Amino acid sequence: MQRIRDLAWLRNYSKEDGHVAVTNVSSGYVTLSVMGPRSRELLSRVSPADTQNKLSNSPPPVKSRSAIEWRSRSG
Repeated sequence: MQRIRDLAWLRNYSKEDGHVAVTNVSSGYVTLSVMGPRSRELLSRVSPADTQNKLSNSPPPVKSRSAIEWRSRSG
């Protein structure tokens, strides 16, 4: 797994002088990929990101990512 290799690399190359602490927080995050010709339409219904111009129609840079807020519709 990539995150295991990344964590091992960080631990291996970080100084052990008390100035750096490496902690695996991967279990506290999730990635949800929404792709396709109507993905912006879907995301605009569940996120205020459109008002922040994060869902523009211009193509994003290759291998890019963006964090957006997700509104819960439960309740």
